[in-house]
Amino acid sequence: MRWIVALIMILAGLHVPAFGADLQQFANTLRTFEADFVQETPRAEDELMGVDIRSGHVVLERPGRLYWHYRNSRGQEPQTLVADGRAFWIYDPELEQVTVQPINQVIRDIPLNWLLYDVPVEMNFRVRPLGKGEAGLNWFALTPRRDTFFQSLEVGLDGDNVLRRIRFYQSHDRLTRIRFENVRVNQPVNEALFHFRVPKGVDVVGRVPR
Repeated sequence: MRWIVALIMILAGLHVPAFGADLQQFANTLRTFEADFVQETPRAEDELMGVDIRSGHVVLERPGRLYWHYRNSRGQEPQTLVADGRAFWIYDPELEQVTVQPINQVIRDIPLNWLLYDVPVEMNFRVRPLGKGEAGLNWFALTPRRDTFFQSLEVGLDGDNVLRRIRFYQSHDRLTRIRFENVRVNQPVNEALFHFRVPKGVDVVGRVPR
């Protein structure tokens, strides 16, 4: 009798899809990702209620390279973030300052870190399918297995299994939303974007890894 029960359990398990299978498939086939984005971030508690809306452009190339640029908008100065495979650069023109750190010290705090390297998503995150949701997308919840500055992510893929939206929680009630538009996947990208050059007259804070 026991072997019959065991056989039923094995056969049943064959028909259960692995958690995050579509999400992992997207990650497995990704070489480059480029898109415009719109980001909505809640204002701090000591500011007026509402959200800050910023737009920009993102380019990602595996392994380990990322360009994230916030455009100049009303009340918001431009800002550029670059991961070049060794270092992570943040350039703030308003402050005339560049901050640089070894990528291995900050990688866990980058919300797109699950796409930067060819490792299983579930190695660093607990993945839970949420089914169809906002904008008709297939949503997945990603909870980091180690402490990061964000509590969790929710990732939305379209019917072609392409990333369209991300929601990440810094806490249970502080939610940032990112919507990707004009998405291009696995197309040639501008390699120069990943080679950050410090502008003249700008202070550099941090250490460039050797």
